[in-house]
Amino acid sequence: ARAALHAHEAVHPAQPVAPQAETIASLTDYAGRLDDEAAQYEADAVQFDRAQASKEKLGLEARKWITEQAVAVRAEVDRLKKSKAYDAWKALTSSRAISTKAAEVTQAVVTEAYVGRFNQELRALGAHRIQVELIKTRARNGVVLHQVRLKGAQDARTQPQGVLSEGERRIISLAAFLADVCEKPGAAPFVFDDPISSLDHEFEWAVACRLVALAQTRQVIVLTHRLSLYGILEDLARKVSDDWKSKHYRAMRIESYGGVAG
Repeated sequence: ARAALHAHEAVHPAQPVAPQAETIASLTDYAGRLDDEAAQYEADAVQFDRAQASKEKLGLEARKWITEQAVAVRAEVDRLKKSKAYDAWKALTSSRAISTKAAEVTQAVVTEAYVGRFNQELRALGAHRIQVELIKTRARNGVVLHQVRLKGAQDARTQPQGVLSEGERRIISLAAFLADVCEKPGAAPFVFDDPISSLDHEFEWAVACRLVALAQTRQVIVLTHRLSLYGILEDLARKVSDDWKSKHYRAMRIESYGGVAG
């Protein structure tokens, strides 16, 4: 093999090498340009704000997504507009505005007059010494509600039923009832079943006087088992006038019912 190589080896005289100064200069210049570019890249990398670039990238991606979803976005905007309109219409059906306006009107027109009549009835029934007051509590579904409360109670949660006697509570209820119904149009009959069964004699006389006064403007029916009230009503009817008593007063006694006396 060695012999074969030597056999094919060409033997020529050595040629002089051409000058490489120009090539070396060209390569050196190219290397310098590469170094300059590398330095510029390094400087650009130092000045590059990655967070800002990421933010801008997200913004561009969002704009691209919005553009792609334009139809769906418009449909959602229309849906929200309709929903807002429906909510506005729904609010118009709420009774809150009615309750608010009813409370304002009632406070100005009804409540003050009602409270005045209530206090007047308390005085007429001889219960002016009972320290209670009638106040508006709230309005619900356009209806204004009132409540009887104790005057000067240190604890606002103290209820009249926890302080007042049964007779006092009954006289207050009677005053509230008369204040409510006496000013209504029409003269419907009143029926009282033992209106003073638990009251003392002072309230008994005052209540009887009030019932006789009512009887002069409407029919009043009183059911009672108290002989004292029976006698007081008859005396008061006579005091109005004998003529009025004969025309408008009628006393009936039920001594037994169904064969049972009592």
